[in-house]
Amino acid sequence: MHLTPYITKWPTNFEPDDPELCTVAVVIDEGLEVDTDKQMPLHTHSSGQLMLATEGLVGLELENDYWSVPAHCAIWVPPGVPHTCALGLSGKAVFFHVGSKYLDGFPNEVIRVMLNPMTVELILFAANGFDKTRSDAARYHLAMLTIEELKVARKMPPQFAPLTNCPALRRIAVEFNNPDCIDWSMADWAKFAGMSERTLNRQVQRHTGLTFRLWRLQHIFLVSIVQLSQGQSVKETAYAAGYCSPSAFIAAFKNIFGLTPADYRKELLRDVEL
Repeated sequence: MHLTPYITKWPTNFEPDDPELCTVAVVIDEGLEVDTDKQMPLHTHSSGQLMLATEGLVGLELENDYWSVPAHCAIWVPPGVPHTCALGLSGKAVFFHVGSKYLDGFPNEVIRVMLNPMTVELILFAANGFDKTRSDAARYHLAMLTIEELKVARKMPPQFAPLTNCPALRRIAVEFNNPDCIDWSMADWAKFAGMSERTLNRQVQRHTGLTFRLWRLQHIFLVSIVQLSQGQSVKETAYAAGYCSPSAFIAAFKNIFGLTPADYRKELLRDVEL
């Protein structure tokens, strides 16, 4: 399965840069196909933008970088940062914008964050227009609650699971969690990319600073953290990641994130417990 990148199609009548804006959200599920060998056109906003992936793989292209997130993770883009958003073939997202008057406490750099289930539901509630059934006062309180939850969202390591503007490596990255490819060896991936194993490893190190093995592992774990946050057991998540034993998965997970999968899930969900 190959995922073709699509630049997101801007929704009609969506105006996120109103100077009086508190928050506004919209569902993004349409895209325009683009040439992967060319940089997509970039734009900026005066508001802060959160791009929440709801299905599939969602990407963000910057001037000299390219980031991606799986479902239920998000990328924060501060005002004034040139960017464009892209969807994989099965990708869907929500854009959640925060007005310039409400940005105190938000980071002034692009970051990826892991959201707890309550925050995801608050954003979806607004994006689907359900907040419009509430009074103005209630809508304001919901918006402010969402803002406060976003400020304390857990950040991903800055260089975790990097993507690049190299078309061959980007094609590989979007296939890492394809179940049909989970048991592929490096030789299989090199063949898929049309290069030798040595060249593939050299290209990965040049563009990401990682070995191919570690680069692939980080992209697999990018999906694992989502599965854990959605309630999937550690055992099921380990097998889905291609591990023969949960203990090996737990050790690798702790080596990257500094805590076990079970502790990660407890910490993520603790914020929404009453």
